[in-house]
Amino acid sequence: MAIKNIKELINNKGYVIKPQDRKIFEKGDLQSFFGFSRSDAIEFIIYDANDNQLPQLNGNLVRYINLTDENIRDYFLVPEGTVFQKYSLPNEYFIDVERLINEAGYSNGIFKTQVSLVNKRAGSEKEFDKLWIQEISPSRNEIRLFPLKKGVELNSELKARFDIFINGGEFREDTLQIAFESIEKVNPNDIVPFIKSKYGDKWFNNFLNEFKITSID
Repeated sequence: MAIKNIKELINNKGYVIKPQDRKIFEKGDLQSFFGFSRSDAIEFIIYDANDNQLPQLNGNLVRYINLTDENIRDYFLVPEGTVFQKYSLPNEYFIDVERLINEAGYSNGIFKTQVSLVNKRAGSEKEFDKLWIQEISPSRNEIRLFPLKKGVELNSELKARFDIFINGGEFREDTLQIAFESIEKVNPNDIVPFIKSKYGDKWFNNFLNEFKITSID
């Protein structure tokens, strides 16, 4: 299988959607924040020098690595001089591609790699946890999606996230950015009086003792 899914390459970024179709998608205002959800993943594909897709050690042509605390340490490289800021995610990511190639079962040779940061909303690469396209509108502005019937029976989360998707709801990943801004507006001096007024002084003191909190600050 050759590299046929990359339709356009701009500033080292590969696009799998044709330019005329991308113009339609980019009219929307739905933003995707990679790194907010543990369902986010690195998608890794490897090719030989002749653009033929190579199998990996897991037996698949594509490998997905979920964004867990351990995987962040193992697969993401932090550039020297990086300054981390509270509630702020990086604008770019550096992936340890050498490690991915070695884990795919290859060490020597000339390879081409494709790394995508996938922000999942509904479905995944797992069997039955998928959506399928039933119909594309003549204008190519709309598609009709449905979850696999077997997938809904096996995975209730697929049905729940699909319902959020088609009903125009907001995913947790969509609201986290706003939540961070709201948290920063909270005055810490208002927290203790609020807790005491709601639960009482006795409950508050037991809370401090049980969790061995020496300073509420």
